[in-house]
Amino acid sequence: MYPAELLGRNEEITMELRPHWRALFFPIVFTIIFLGAGGWAYTLFDNVAARWVILIGVFIASVIWIVKPVAIWLSTEYVFTTERIITRSGIIAKKGIDIPVSKVVNVSFKISILGRMLNYGDIKIESAGEGDDSDVYIHSIPNPQAVQREVYKLHDEDDSRRRRRAYDGMKDRDN
Repeated sequence: MYPAELLGRNEEITMELRPHWRALFFPIVFTIIFLGAGGWAYTLFDNVAARWVILIGVFIASVIWIVKPVAIWLSTEYVFTTERIITRSGIIAKKGIDIPVSKVVNVSFKISILGRMLNYGDIKIESAGEGDDSDVYIHSIPNPQAVQREVYKLHDEDDSRRRRRAYDGMKDRDN
């Protein structure tokens, strides 16, 4: 959950997402297979040193195959607010990009065949900024079409809010 103290005044979260659950499917399957194979190998040896090697190998493989992917999944978040699109990722070192909703130019999505079956895909959010850092690519996000619609809705609401403020400012100036 994105901390409320990091939001601007009057800024509200409209959607918070993590990568699609399928990012955890293969690590969990491989871990189960590896733990089963490790347990089987453990019973084959009476030698204490060989059993320790197997236990250490299973532990290291578990960290690589399950702990790391779960930590990456838990530390990756996509937050859509009334004013900006926020991406954060990283276990130890953090990486983040914020795009003001007002700067969004285009939102496109790509869904593979498997993505259609499991309801996930990639979206690309293009902004009016310059350079390659101005675009955001969000991979393996649940329901990318709904995310695309939400970003366009946020953009339209932000545009209406800005026009209303400008109109109110002009009215105050004329009075």
